Amino acid sequence: MGYAKKERACSCWAGYIDCSNCHGSGTEYIYGNNEPTRTESCRNCGGRGKIQCPRCGGSGKIYEDVWESSSSSSSNSYSSSGSYTPSSSGGQPSSSRYSGDLAGPFIKHEGWTVFRFSNGDLYEGNCVNDCPHGKGKYTYVNGNSYDGYFKEGEYHGKGTYKYKNGDVYEGDWDYGKWHGKGKMTYNYRNYSDGILYYEGDWENNRRQGKGTAKWISGNAYEGSWLNNNCTGYGKYTFASGDYYEGNLVAEQFHGKGKYTWKSDGSFYTGDWFYGSRTGRGKLNYADGTVDEGTFKDGEYVGR
Repeated sequence: MGYAKKERACSCWAGYIDCSNCHGSGTEYIYGNNEPTRTESCRNCGGRGKIQCPRCGGSGKIYEDVWESSSSSSSNSYSSSGSYTPSSSGGQPSSSRYSGDLAGPFIKHEGWTVFRFSNGDLYEGNCVNDCPHGKGKYTYVNGNSYDGYFKEGEYHGKGTYKYKNGDVYEGDWDYGKWHGKGKMTYNYRNYSDGILYYEGDWENNRRQGKGTAKWISGNAYEGSWLNNNCTGYGKYTFASGDYYEGNLVAEQFHGKGKYTWKSDGSFYTGDWFYGSRTGRGKLNYADGTVDEGTFKDGEYVGR
């Protein structure tokens, strides 16, 4: 009779999760004149795209203390970074640390639970088979918090995660990852590109699918995303009122597209090469004149 320790794999990737600053890309975009000019290694993760998982402390493993008894058994999950420690009085949680419906004589948590971990984290919500399951709220001692639905101990379904740095994600979760429809509101002061929000499709913690975004500069984008970048077909509107509609690659105008100047109504339709008018195209001026033919680095070079 007594506690035996066993382990299981954490849901992270070998002890790491995507960096919240670069969202796994490892790079930050540096902007000039409202356009990306270069990239630099992310300062938060050192260009790796990953940071240590706070749930397992980087070990990649979640541990369980299992009570071994000939008549009954129960378990309590906790991470290697610290969690609830059973009391010495037969394994029964003390009233100062736990309240809720108990299923059994030891520490198995069922029903609505208020549970404070030894590292200071707090969980308030429903438990099934000793795991957060259903509606609940998890408040981390570092200032982060999650309020929403859980499944087998993971964020799953609808939920809101508030970060200490001011970022807030509201939307769909799939076993601990942003996946489905959601909105991330950013504290733009933490990001070199000054992004304010993104709302749309997410896939495995990345902005991917259809979505809209806006930056502190006043620029906005609506369209396709791939691996956190404006990639595919979309419309990019500048604070000046100018706008581009067409194909993009990694947040640069690339492929076929149309650029319209609000000031006089002039517009260019044709080929683009990583942000510049290059290839075949047609430039219609406000006075009715037209340049049609070959362009290079934004300049008309002839038919």
